[in-house]
Amino acid sequence: MADEQATTPIPGFDALPTMDDMQAWTTVMMRAQTMLAEHAARMASTPTATPDLTQLFDPARWQNLPGMAAMTQHVAHSWMQGIENWQKMASGDFSGLAPAPA
Repeated sequence: MADEQATTPIPGFDALPTMDDMQAWTTVMMRAQTMLAEHAARMASTPTATPDLTQLFDPARWQNLPGMAAMTQHVAHSWMQGIENWQKMASGDFSGLAPAPA
């Protein structure tokens, strides 16, 4: 029994991350949140840095922002790819989700 390989529903994902890996990622995300909070505090304390929020809440103005067409296409492509992946997973087809064998 000791020489049998553990099998998982998704080929290539045989083990969970170690505690050290999880701790490292938790530390990274904690630092990222701290950096975001520090940036928000700096922006809030600078009176001249108040953004024009009307542009954020008016979808008609979004069309004129630079790079908006490319970003819209990228987001639409990402959504379609995500839907295709979920449909594959729901049908039990994990072949396209596993990493390529070395």
